[in-house]
Amino acid sequence: MGILDMELVGGVTLMHLIIGIVALIVLLKIWDLVFKTKTEDRDEHYEAARCSCGWTGRVSKFTRTCPKCNNEIVRG
Repeated sequence: MGILDMELVGGVTLMHLIIGIVALIVLLKIWDLVFKTKTEDRDEHYEAARCSCGWTGRVSKFTRTCPKCNNEIVRG
């Protein structure tokens, strides 16, 4: 009887525990690959801006409106 065949609780051996942990790690990696949002993809659609009302921050490249006063922010 080896150490991997040692019973831990209720018929579960050390080998079962190791296989379960490895399977869990693999499933979590697959979950990350499928459901992970890429922050660099989102960041490329925003750029730094300053409004005439004094607000400074990041706005979308496509709809450049100030979140404080709702005026359009012009480039330049």
